[in-house]
Amino acid sequence: MIRKLIKQKMIKRFLFIVTALILIASSFTPSITNASNQGVYLSPTVFFTLDNVSLSSGTDSQTLNFTLNLTNQSDQNIDLNQYGVRVLDKDGNKFSAQLNEKASARVLSHQAQGFKYAAQVPKNISIGQLSVDIFVWDFSTATYTRDLGSIGISPTVDNSVANANKVVLNMGDLNSAIPSGSSVSFELVRSYKQLVNGVWSIYSDMYVDNQSSQALSLPANLLFNLRDENKQYYSSTIISGGGQPIPANQRNIITLQTTVKALNSANKFSLEFSKRTTDIKIPNTLLGKLSLEDSYAASAIGNTLQYVTKGVNSLDMVANKVSYNVKSTGIEVNADFTFTNKGLSVLTIPDVTGTFQVTDSTLTIGATDSESHPGTLSPNQSTTYHYYGLFPKGTDVGKIQLVITENKSAILTPIDVIVFPQAETAAFDMKAFDSTLLNHAMVSFQAIRSYHSMSNGMPAINVDVLVANQSDKAIILPTSLQLNVKDGDNLTYPTTTVNGAGQSIMPHQSLQITLQAVTGKKDTSNVYSLEIAKKGATAADLNVVYDTFALSDSFANTNLVSNTLNTSLGKIGVTLKSTYRLSTITGDDVLMSEIQLQNLDNKAIALPTQASFYGGYMIDDFDALGKVIRIQSSPNLFPNQTTTVYIYTKIPYTTLVGTGYIYLGDGTLNTQTSTWSQTHEWTELPLTINTNVSQTDPSNEWMISDPGRTSTGKIVDSGIYDLNSQKMLAVRILDTNKETRSGIIVPYTGYLTNADGTVLPLKTTDDSANTTVLSKEGTAISTLWITLPTGFSTDNQRFVFGQKIDDQIFTTPQQYLFNPTSGAVVQGSTSADNLKLYPYNVSIDNLKMTSGINGSLGYTINFNYTITKALDAAGAAKDRSLVFTLTDNNNVVVKTWGDIPLDGAGAWTTGANKLTLSNTDIQDLTTFLSFNRQLKVYDKFEGGMKLLGTMNFGF
Repeated sequence: MIRKLIKQKMIKRFLFIVTALILIASSFTPSITNASNQGVYLSPTVFFTLDNVSLSSGTDSQTLNFTLNLTNQSDQNIDLNQYGVRVLDKDGNKFSAQLNEKASARVLSHQAQGFKYAAQVPKNISIGQLSVDIFVWDFSTATYTRDLGSIGISPTVDNSVANANKVVLNMGDLNSAIPSGSSVSFELVRSYKQLVNGVWSIYSDMYVDNQSSQALSLPANLLFNLRDENKQYYSSTIISGGGQPIPANQRNIITLQTTVKALNSANKFSLEFSKRTTDIKIPNTLLGKLSLEDSYAASAIGNTLQYVTKGVNSLDMVANKVSYNVKSTGIEVNADFTFTNKGLSVLTIPDVTGTFQVTDSTLTIGATDSESHPGTLSPNQSTTYHYYGLFPKGTDVGKIQLVITENKSAILTPIDVIVFPQAETAAFDMKAFDSTLLNHAMVSFQAIRSYHSMSNGMPAINVDVLVANQSDKAIILPTSLQLNVKDGDNLTYPTTTVNGAGQSIMPHQSLQITLQAVTGKKDTSNVYSLEIAKKGATAADLNVVYDTFALSDSFANTNLVSNTLNTSLGKIGVTLKSTYRLSTITGDDVLMSEIQLQNLDNKAIALPTQASFYGGYMIDDFDALGKVIRIQSSPNLFPNQTTTVYIYTKIPYTTLVGTGYIYLGDGTLNTQTSTWSQTHEWTELPLTINTNVSQTDPSNEWMISDPGRTSTGKIVDSGIYDLNSQKMLAVRILDTNKETRSGIIVPYTGYLTNADGTVLPLKTTDDSANTTVLSKEGTAISTLWITLPTGFSTDNQRFVFGQKIDDQIFTTPQQYLFNPTSGAVVQGSTSADNLKLYPYNVSIDNLKMTSGINGSLGYTINFNYTITKALDAAGAAKDRSLVFTLTDNNNVVVKTWGDIPLDGAGAWTTGANKLTLSNTDIQDLTTFLSFNRQLKVYDKFEGGMKLLGTMNFGF
């Protein structure tokens, strides 16, 4: 016992000496608490404060979590190890506080740092009875410590107030095998209401942070459940992320599922954390609870939500648009849902499925999406799912929701719930408009979509209206019924029915009509209403207005990148994929937009011919007429089929693009005068320019989805060649055909640019593109190259390139920071192995020289030559060959053998080979024979040479 006390005193003496030395080095003396500023001040420039205080209940104790901030505005560094931290109650009882994260104890001059602490305190203490005490070791005192001051905790600070979506639990209270003080925080991130097999469930995503210094698994006796406002209990189950140990100071995500059977808007739930007791007669112990009310995911159309992930980067999720179409078979619902990578690295796309659900029923409809999607997205890339469902007639479209679920190890869990806009509805007795009809010929009008459009070059408003016949007799809308559009200034514009006019509506059935009001003015606001009126008996009589209802909510899906249009061709979905601003060498820039068209009709439609596609850009007040390109050779689109068209225009590179829009439609072009007539704009899309062209990583493939060009691309080789006094840069692209049958070589083009804005056009070897047929999974190599002007550095040069659309433009641009493919120049005595000329590998060994050439004067260089090919690709050897150069010991060129093909006629095959030279080729025979000689092998491309290897050899 005496030995133990002596040992403790020695340790404390040692700690005191170390602390004293540190304190002596400091330029200030600690002072007492400045209570008015709620901190412990060591000097006017160094002080402690508290933050993020919470108290969570366990079974036998509570956990006080807090962040101790050390602010150091002095000129010296401060070491937290000089000071001790503990918790005091109102009676002066002390409780140890431990750091629960790894952090550097040294706080640098003029900086601040927070340190997370946790302390176990008795269960019967309230948070207002506690304070955090700061002390320093002092061997001159009986307790070996000297108080610096305490920071009181306000009684108003409570876990339910300070952090309403987080609770911290001590796992040691649940399982004695877990060290005491092993805290885990549970943060409620998002909750979802989903209808599955006619039964409602609530799913909740939670961050689970292990705040201890060792890995932990959630104890089996930790229970989760929901409780409603009537105290009804619903058991919750972890369906994802629960069975994994959580590493020390790391985060996991768990998903809970709770079946609640029935659900209505008045239901209010709390999530409870409990400890299961071993005796069924004793109730479980409540540890904490969280409210679900603010966590529900109910995204509106156009609202962006982030995909829940542990990483820093995340995908953005947004439902771009929703549209309805009433047919004899029911109500068609179309909704677009997009993932966008706004992060800094490539992100994996979740395996998702869509389902439609109706909130006031037990009806769910599968949402079909017929398109393929990539597995990953590079920064600023996106992919869109076009979901379709058919609902029974009479369904209230305002109560339909789209649920996006992710397949996690064969378990479907929701990641987003999209609420569709509520449509305005008004019902009228048509007998008031037509006396020949029976009484109570009730018809309801529901505005399901409004959007800005054009009519013969004039601005207009279109309104899609769902007209429901609520009577037992068929009804045709009376001719005295007048529907008008009113703007925010109460100006009235009469409408004409451009779709569905004069049709009979069967009993208890619906009809969708499209109204159009020509306003004659450009107005992007949504402050419009629909007026229901009866025409006056004569032209001199005023119309009788029955009702007016707002159209603002029905504009929720306009001015977006995706719209559904009723055109003269049929029903078409138009989605803006991207808009880029690209450089040219002429002093102009190019605005180029990719637009996807989808046939949403139930019949095949024929797109306009190349000369009839009308499009361009309205930049502020400047109309920049563009050119529309359709790569797909056939104009036909079958139901749900998609294709891509491209719009581009040239603008001076000094042009500042402010507000504006992109327009697309059809018209008649006079090719002699280059003027358009009879133009009809289908839609206007927002002009938002992508400022960052995708950075291409040579290890990644990109996808081209254009019909006829469906393929993947990948940079497989790049090199620097010498061409006299200039340098040549070359990049090779591997194109792999992904069409269901044969395809073509995709043409590539682009330009080189650097930091000073220089733009130089790239040349290409793709003269066989668009003509050479590739089999499915067939491959081809295209080379983009440029000879730099004399004096240009090869550093920091960028290739900006994409698939060629026409002689003016390319699309899906990629950006590649030029970096030559790795591969050191080989130096060998008699061999050079694995000389890489993608997709070829060449090796030369057993190099030796003999006298004589078939009995004549001269010399023969003998060697073994091996050539292998990684794959068969069209264009792989185009304009490429091998060149051999023999030099003497003074690096004087003796002879060159050039233009040996890599493939095809004249190419060497694997086996013994030789090069010959005569005595007349040798200018200095003495030097040549007396010293080692060198054979250099080069890759030759377009006249440029790149050294591959150098071999020394003798006789």
